[in-house]
Amino acid sequence: MPLPQGELLGSEEVQQNVSTRFEQACMELKAKGERQRAEKALKEQEEQRAAAREEARRPAKERLEYMKNSDDVFTADMYKRQSNQDEEDRDAVLDDDDELDALRLARINKMKKQKAQMQENLAKGHGVYDEVFEENFLKTVLASKFCVAHFFHEDFERCKIMDKHLKLLATNHVEARFFKINAEKALFFVEKLEIRTLPTVVFFQDGKAIDKLLGFNGLPNGDEFSTRDLEERIGITGCIKMERGFYEERADDAPKKVVSTITRGKVSRTEDFEDPFDD
Repeated sequence: MPLPQGELLGSEEVQQNVSTRFEQACMELKAKGERQRAEKALKEQEEQRAAAREEARRPAKERLEYMKNSDDVFTADMYKRQSNQDEEDRDAVLDDDDELDALRLARINKMKKQKAQMQENLAKGHGVYDEVFEENFLKTVLASKFCVAHFFHEDFERCKIMDKHLKLLATNHVEARFFKINAEKALFFVEKLEIRTLPTVVFFQDGKAIDKLLGFNGLPNGDEFSTRDLEERIGITGCIKMERGFYEERADDAPKKVVSTITRGKVSRTEDFEDPFDD
């Protein structure tokens, strides 16, 4: 008697499911076999490389062993020198570590000194741009290694322009003391430093006037010069720290200067250099 139609369809569905699962199992088995073969091939390659490396090292090992056990004085001496070289190589690695530690320590100490110097400079008034009066001028110039002094007149517009730029530079270059002094109220120093033009910026190092900026001479674009332009001009004097290279080249072309030495109570001049400020 024939099976009902529903039972026949169910039987075909079961057969299809079995066939599908069988195909999947075959594919998984095939993939597993391929992975195993690939892993085996990779392992064999690694073993071959290791054997090759060992083979390459073997002659050196055998040579050293022969040299070690040789009765020949020259050969034994060669082995001793080779052993000493190996020891020196190991010591060199340790020395490199010691050198790095020393460099690291030196850098830390340098940073500590720079921080201490910055704190000392800030205590002396560095980092701000203020007015210094005649009675405090010597004290201010002698207190700091580098000073930038602006001789100004209250009514001169160009002096106000110079003030604006120097104020910005003072906050960025605490290595120098920036200040201004009223030329009308400091006639003694105006005379001794031969201030003939306003504004005039005088640059000091260790109490010596090493350079002058007369008006805006040497600055580009006249009254429209930038703070960077003035910064570069001051950088030539060495009063502020700038990028190496550019200022060293510019400094070679800078004019020679009369050096005015300020001591307590007097100003003396040395005529060792051509004076570019005299007419």
